Amino acid sequence: MALQHPQRSRWVIVLVLLLTLWQRSQHSFTLQELGALLMRPLAQPIVRKASSLALQYRAATDFTLQKVNLMTPEMSVQKHAKKLTKRIFWGNWIWQMLGPRLGKRAPMKNVILPFDKQFLADPMNDTPFETLMRDVLQARDVGTTAVFAEPGIGKSVSTVLAVLKTNASESCMTVLLRGEFQKSLKDFFRVSDTSLALNVANSFFSQIASDGISLCIIIDNAFDGGLQGDSTALLDLTRHAFEFGHQLVVVTQSSNLAAEINELNGVRTKIAPQQDGKRAEDFRWSEDLARQYLTRSVMTDVKKRQDVAVDEVMREWLNATKMRDGSGGWSPSTMSLYTRGYLSLGEAPPTRGSAVTTSTSVVWVRELIRK
Repeated sequence: MALQHPQRSRWVIVLVLLLTLWQRSQHSFTLQELGALLMRPLAQPIVRKASSLALQYRAATDFTLQKVNLMTPEMSVQKHAKKLTKRIFWGNWIWQMLGPRLGKRAPMKNVILPFDKQFLADPMNDTPFETLMRDVLQARDVGTTAVFAEPGIGKSVSTVLAVLKTNASESCMTVLLRGEFQKSLKDFFRVSDTSLALNVANSFFSQIASDGISLCIIIDNAFDGGLQGDSTALLDLTRHAFEFGHQLVVVTQSSNLAAEINELNGVRTKIAPQQDGKRAEDFRWSEDLARQYLTRSVMTDVKKRQDVAVDEVMREWLNATKMRDGSGGWSPSTMSLYTRGYLSLGEAPPTRGSAVTTSTSVVWVRELIRK
């Protein structure tokens, strides 16, 4: 989201302040009334409702902690954590100046790190995994919760959508960290060392909990190769989150890794109850979602043809890209191999769970589309 330019904001403040002082000469204001008048024009560009998921995504990747300097060696953990807390609660300098006096915080918002422009493309909404993530976020549990689904079904995009659709409130905030675990911790807590990040996290968790804030940190694309050297850091972060009533959600791509996290630290770690016994393969797309995907891709050109039976072509594509490993369903990553031309219909993909190979009519459909 494009926020108002800082220099322009300061001029707005000066003009509003001058107008307010003139108005005050005509009328006696209380401190609350004066603060409301001054902060009203500033709040608008900050809390403006995004008109699309793309704008919401840009807003979530533009977060105030980026403006906090890295922790210096001479600074205490508590002081640095306080700077982070202050920045989240009071936002920019005008909120920091007037907010505490008025007892009014800056609007809370969810955070996504890092920014990745691929998530601004037209995403597929309401997939099974997005539904799972929304259910997990709405539960606001404590400790560490593991969720899992097989590779290639769009977990990362679904997770971003779930965060964007789960509104922050005065008492709840969600942070999505994607990528290498320890680097994400250092980036978010504004430190240069992982051990410092964990110490700051402990103090930060304590401070925001004392102010009535429940935090959920989602960790995505961090442990695809297993916990390995990150198990100790994850365990420490789990203990801190559990102690102060916060939650970590770890997105994994196998039931085995989810089970490893489940066994990490007793009642503090578990597989999400919302997983409800589902297997990793159970989060593939339905036929309806597969139709939507094909309609947005290959069927766009097919529909322009007057000599093509659109329904037949759609059925051939659905049959050719459906997984045939006993679980069925459609995997968007596998489908993309066909829609982008890396595989021809009838060829099996080089991944687990090959797609259906169909009759020679598939070859006819392929050649027809190429014409």
